Amino acid sequence: MNAEGFTLLDHQLEIVETIPHGYKDNVFCSLDNSENILRKQNSQASYYADDCGSWDTHSARSMKTDLIYMPNGKKTYTPYNPQLETVVTLYRFYISLKRYKSFKKRVSWFTSLPDTLKHRLHIAIVEYVGKCPRTGEPHGNAKLSTQEFVRTDKIKHDISLKQSTSTIYRNMVLNNPESAPRDSHQIRNIASNNKKQHKSTLGNVADQIVHVMSMVNKDDFVKEVFHTEGNNKPPSAICYTKEQFNDMAHFIKSGGILGIDRTFNLRPVFVTNFVYKNNKVVRKETGGHPIFIGPLFLHWEGSFLSYHTFLSHIKARFDDEGGLTKALDSVFPNATRRLCTKHIKDNVSDHLKNKIGSNDKERNEVLDSIFGSTGLITAQDQDEFNEKATNISACYPNFNTYFQSRLKERLYEYVLKPRNQLQHVDLWTNNNCESINHVFRTAINWKPPSLPELVKTLHELVKLEFADLRRALYSQGNYLLFGYFKRHQLLYQCWLTKTPDQKDRLFQKLMKDSDKSSLTSVKAKTVTSTLCDLTMPLPQRLAKEPCQTKRPRVARTQPRF
Repeated sequence: MNAEGFTLLDHQLEIVETIPHGYKDNVFCSLDNSENILRKQNSQASYYADDCGSWDTHSARSMKTDLIYMPNGKKTYTPYNPQLETVVTLYRFYISLKRYKSFKKRVSWFTSLPDTLKHRLHIAIVEYVGKCPRTGEPHGNAKLSTQEFVRTDKIKHDISLKQSTSTIYRNMVLNNPESAPRDSHQIRNIASNNKKQHKSTLGNVADQIVHVMSMVNKDDFVKEVFHTEGNNKPPSAICYTKEQFNDMAHFIKSGGILGIDRTFNLRPVFVTNFVYKNNKVVRKETGGHPIFIGPLFLHWEGSFLSYHTFLSHIKARFDDEGGLTKALDSVFPNATRRLCTKHIKDNVSDHLKNKIGSNDKERNEVLDSIFGSTGLITAQDQDEFNEKATNISACYPNFNTYFQSRLKERLYEYVLKPRNQLQHVDLWTNNNCESINHVFRTAINWKPPSLPELVKTLHELVKLEFADLRRALYSQGNYLLFGYFKRHQLLYQCWLTKTPDQKDRLFQKLMKDSDKSSLTSVKAKTVTSTLCDLTMPLPQRLAKEPCQTKRPRVARTQPRF
């Protein structure tokens, strides 16, 4: 075997750490095989991961070949036994793509070389023969998923076990979304549930506030830091990204309902945030629309003025809480506000148990008369509502004072009336906000970090959501495109062939797209008969001829002969 081949590899080819992504039509690369050499020494299989899909390991084969090294390029005949230093051992591994047998991969490497060539033992040549197929298929072992299978780089064993699964996934996706794990399930069993602790290097709270204020000009997440006159509290901050705000605004225009709630126990600072369900994608594991985080408000107290400042540029409908609801009514007097029936029910149960002292039987009867299948909140109109409310007051006199002063008006104005007006069968609950509150606490591992670290963590959570939304375009990540938006779907290898500008345009196209059928059904104009109870879609003013562009008088029918 001639030495020119080794010289070519050593000087003219770039040695890569991993096999490059993209279509592989009759190409090869020079790969650093050091890790596989160590795996062989530990009796482990070699690992040559790529993004072509599932390979047929059952028909794969390896071949060992002993060759004689000829430095001068001439064939020489040696005595009976050739000298050991002139014998080199070559291994070759052959495998075919499972969904397209004509596309093959061959990996070649040496396990023994002369002393002058020992430094080349770590090189392996990976060759692809044939044209890579342009259609994807799920993995052969997948029973439920129809997603295109793409093998990703294995998770390295040196990842800290002190980090939670969500933290590891977030860091890897934000670092390189295209080569990150397919979803969090891939790393769930090898990562620890405890997040690595980060000791704060900042000073006191005042120093942390100064650091957050400096982020307004340095960071695209912190939009405003303000101080409300007379509240005797540190400055508050409003945080969101442009992408995040635009997506929420698009959701509102499509007729969606926002949720909002205040999160406790993150820091001495409260975090009030909007949430909404993104109808463009669904979660792989549950099939439901994921909950996205809207703009966040980091504040120190819940006064009307603080909330009013935050809500001056936000539109929402939601839960009941002191100064927050007053601010909503002041900033958005025409908005429809809905209260969370779960919170109302919990408050009523707590009042009956701790204030009145009702037993379990009476407490359940009161709750059923209000929230049951034939309860107060199922009334069809105001007359039926008043009739049922009168019966409740008569049957439970001890409960009547609380019911008349705190509950009756709220149930009618913010539960029953919006439900009948918006024609929603299900009662509104604020579970989306509670779910995001849990995500916040899990992200900080239930231990309050410093204020700048909290802002950084919240920013990473927001970026992770939109990184996963972007990955859904090529069937990677925790989300899948849903329904009407599946028309934006691309193959993984096709995505890799796009330039960064093309990828951005494709993502922005998804972000700005909306389901025209749902919008039409929501915004369609109707007309109601004055003679009977008949409501129908409002027809067009004039039934025009196809392709007619002229006025009716001008477009009179002409005789044809």
